Amino acid sequence: MAIDLYLVMTREPCVFIRMLAKHIGVEVNLKPMTYDDQGRLPADYSKISPLNKVPAMDDNGFVLYESTAICYYLLNKFAPASPLYPHDLQKRAKVDQILWNVSSFLQPVASSYIRTAIVRRKKLTAKELSAFENTVLRPLQDMIGGKKFVVGNGLTVADIRLVSIMACFVPLPVVDKQKFSDLHSYYEQTRAMVPSFSEVYDWILEPRGKEWETYE
Repeated sequence: MAIDLYLVMTREPCVFIRMLAKHIGVEVNLKPMTYDDQGRLPADYSKISPLNKVPAMDDNGFVLYESTAICYYLLNKFAPASPLYPHDLQKRAKVDQILWNVSSFLQPVASSYIRTAIVRRKKLTAKELSAFENTVLRPLQDMIGGKKFVVGNGLTVADIRLVSIMACFVPLPVVDKQKFSDLHSYYEQTRAMVPSFSEVYDWILEPRGKEWETYE
């Protein structure tokens, strides 16, 4: 039986869960929602996710929200032996560290900069761009450290999570390809290792890139 996945199709945490589910072969029944003019989700959604955050899932009556919690659930139930979530204690701890750093800091902070530009339809100012580089890009490049895989010698769910959030800004001109060459290299090689990336993300990224070009 497919898992019901409640989501906003363009929200990055939702895209991450879709990519992970496809990668480990979990069938999901998409329950797409949209925000109203006040930025609110349907009123009855609070019965599923009290904080009105997406995504949320319903696995035959078991309801869970928060993307990192859903990530762990899917891996532990459907792919317990997958190298995406290493059994080695120290490698697993490093994967956990990245997952929680992304969900608690990187995703909300990076999204706030990009969303600001999208809402006002203007590119980041020089001051904002400098802050974005110092707050998001440099720490992220240090985290990756020029490695092919962020943990160990193979693809893990940490890589899928990172490439998911990086897709929100690396393709845009807010990231200098020369200054942050390691980020670009990591992003391009990792997205190529996630077969579902193009399916779940390209329809979002291509229009966003074209729209960004129209900003002042």
